[in-house]
Amino acid sequence: MAAQKRRKSGLTSFVTDAVHEHQKANLAAQKLEQQAFKERAKEAAKAKTVADREKAKQAREAEIAAGHAEAEAATRTLQARLTELETLLVSTLEEDPYLAFEQLKEPMLLPEFHPPPELAVPGRQPEENDFLPEPPSGLSALAPGRKRAHAAAVEEGRAAYAQALTMPAILEIPRCRSLKFPT
Repeated sequence: MAAQKRRKSGLTSFVTDAVHEHQKANLAAQKLEQQAFKERAKEAAKAKTVADREKAKQAREAEIAAGHAEAEAATRTLQARLTELETLLVSTLEEDPYLAFEQLKEPMLLPEFHPPPELAVPGRQPEENDFLPEPPSGLSALAPGRKRAHAAAVEEGRAAYAQALTMPAILEIPRCRSLKFPT
């Protein structure tokens, strides 16, 4: 029995050792699979990073190319403008540069003047007949002293008329100022 126990224990220990070795092998295989998976994930991440860098590089290159094209277009436009200005300068130097002052002046267009109706017509000039008295008529002309009174009234009327002749000129000054005419 002791020999059987040893055999069992030898067989058992062999099986146990085999199972144990099998488990070790499975564990080692799992570790290798995990390492391989991690390596593939690292390689995929590196490939993605390289692809992203390549895309960014291509985008930068495209942007730079667009900037160069835009700069070339602006340069061509400026070169054309410069050529135009140089041509203009040369063509004007061949001509007489004299410009008359009258050519430079712009005509002044003034609106037509329409004064207000109350200021449009100057005041009426006085007439001498408005200041002279009526001559005596009928029996009143025969009254004593009437000719002298009439002559005095005529002199007063003429003096008033002479004074009235200066009044329209005085009254005309404010009217002319309101029309903005020189007096």
